[in-house]
Amino acid sequence: MTTTWMIHELPAEIHQLVSTFCTSRDAVSLSRTCSSLHDALWISKPTWMITENFRHWTGPPYGEENHCFLQELPIIFPKNIIHSMRVCCMWRDQGFGNRKGRLIISTNRDECNQDSIVLQSEIAEHDEGPLELEFKVHPTVQYYLWCLVGSGGGHQLFVRQLRVEYVLWDLPNLHFARTLSILVQEGTTENLFGVKSVAVMASTLLGEEELPSSTETSTSMSTSIVHSPLRSYMEEMGIDVNRESLSALLEIS
Repeated sequence: MTTTWMIHELPAEIHQLVSTFCTSRDAVSLSRTCSSLHDALWISKPTWMITENFRHWTGPPYGEENHCFLQELPIIFPKNIIHSMRVCCMWRDQGFGNRKGRLIISTNRDECNQDSIVLQSEIAEHDEGPLELEFKVHPTVQYYLWCLVGSGGGHQLFVRQLRVEYVLWDLPNLHFARTLSILVQEGTTENLFGVKSVAVMASTLLGEEELPSSTETSTSMSTSIVHSPLRSYMEEMGIDVNRESLSALLEIS
């Protein structure tokens, strides 16, 4: 006898497996199909801004075209909850002549060769426009951003609003996305001291044996924890003081 399953009756792990075959946009659409899929996937889309300012590269006047290393792509979340990543920006070339500029995602920091290229863009247009490079994250691989400007004189590449967009299978109540948004809004991510300070606070609070989970109320907590200065500071920032939220903060830090 064949057993028939309705899609909302399938385990959350099956829903996540199905979503791995989707693009980020399709995964988001899937999560919005019904409440069961929403609760199984908890898709969120936090963004890490690398730079809002213009970055500019000039190609060599002659000779071979060289790849320019730009930077390591930050993976600030546990890789097992990342559905996909997108490198996004506004970009253009020098505005005239031949078009040669590209952005490239590679797994090699030292050399950008065919074996290490994960994804490369189309050739940059003369007029500024948006670019999105989406790729899946392998659990043991680090990723790097390179550019190819082009040689022959006059070739340039301009990039602004360079950022990484993450598509996550988040914790219930979107702890990772919400926590990152708060840290960026408070300016905590602007320097290492701020990030580490918040991480120490979160670690201290997580050490409290009576710290509740997100599904528990704070009414059962001891008076010392309820009135803790660290707890008050976190709540003023907008961070929920529970095990799930603070664990997400530590992962990001």
